This record gives sequence, C-alpha cells and structure tokens, in this order.
Amino acid sequence: MTNISDRLELKKAEIKNFNSIIQKEKIEKLLELAIESKKTAWGSVGSIEDKTYVPVIIKNLCNTKRIDFSPFEDFLNEVVEECRQLCEKSYNVKCKVSSIEFLYYNNNAYYWPHIDGQFLDNNTMKRRKKIDISCILYLNDDYENGEIYFKMLNKTFKPSVGEIITFPGSWEFLHGVHPVKGERYSVVMWFESDPFLYDEEVIEDERILHFLQMYK
Repeated sequence: MTNISDRLELKKAEIKNFNSIIQKEKIEKLLELAIESKKTAWGSVGSIEDKTYVPVIIKNLCNTKRIDFSPFEDFLNEVVEECRQLCEKSYNVKCKVSSIEFLYYNNNAYYWPHIDGQFLDNNTMKRRKKIDISCILYLNDDYENGEIYFKMLNKTFKPSVGEIITFPGSWEFLHGVHPVKGERYSVVMWFESDPFLYDEEVIEDERILHFLQMYK
C-alpha cells in the first residue's frame, strides 16, 4: 500500500496547467465585461450544519467578491463549455457543470485554505455532492501576490493571463489564495464527473487528520 508521503507526491501530477486553450479575444472580452459588472455578493466558504456541508459567508476566511455575470451568461457558458471538454479529456471522465463563480479580489482580498469537494466529519472525509473537478480560468496577471497554493502538496502557482488550472476536489488538494495587491479576476468552475474521481475516505494517519482539522 502506498504510504501517505508517496501518495501526496503522486497527487501533484493531478494539478494540471493549460495555456492557449481559450482564445485571447475571449479572455479580453470576459475581462472587460467583468470590470464593468457589479461586484456585490461576497464569496463563500463551507460550514457543517447537521452533518451537511453548506456555503456561508465568513469574511475573515474569504473576503473576495462575486461578479454578477447574468448580463453575459450565454457568452460565459461558451467558455465554460470549452473548459468542461478540456477536463473530460484531461481526466478521462464525463463531466457536467455543477456551479460557476466569477471572483474578484482587491484590497488584500484572500481565500483561506479549503477543500472544494469534501468535508471532514470526525475522522471521515465525506463527499460534497456534485464536485469532482475544480477548474480556474485566470483573466489577468497585472497584480502582485495572489498566488494559489496547495498546502498538502507544497505547490504554489502564479498563473498568467488565459491560463487554466484544474485539480480534483479531494482533501489532498486543500488550497487557498494569498492576499492580492491590485485586482485579480478569475472564473471558477466545478464539474461532477462520471465516474467519480474520489469518494468518502477514513483518514487513518493522525498527522493528516490533525492538519485537516485545522481547516475544517
């Protein structure tokens, strides 16, 4: 059986980076639309209520804002479809869209480390419904800091304009975003896969369990 260190080392390869997938003109148009759009709703984090994962707004864990993309939803969906097809090919699964968030970071906005597709219940990582793959499209890079980092895997990325990063939603991919100096725009997509990329898992390693409890 693979030990935890070897397992985490292997998981690094499941973070995938892509460039030049979305046409430059589409990236520029999305950024222009985002700059002009309302930025009123706060980003959310997960909370456990009655052993169920629910999104909540906790500004000391996530103080990003969401962009209202309803005026250009059809155009955004065209881009999301390209990303969906990319994930299908990259992970060799069928994918369907679960949800989309258009995020805006400014004034030292950040995202506390979190797990997209699982939550910890005692010593068991339980599966959130409908999230297997996280996919992030970056629309600009003219800001300082704001890197996405994966704490379990000791990996950090500062994506360039038009870059796409994808990764599974399981606990190994606990991630956050460093405080941003400037303005940072990204489209975050979550896909449900068939078959699932992961399921519930009992965490037997006490070190890993303790680490995950810090970010539940």
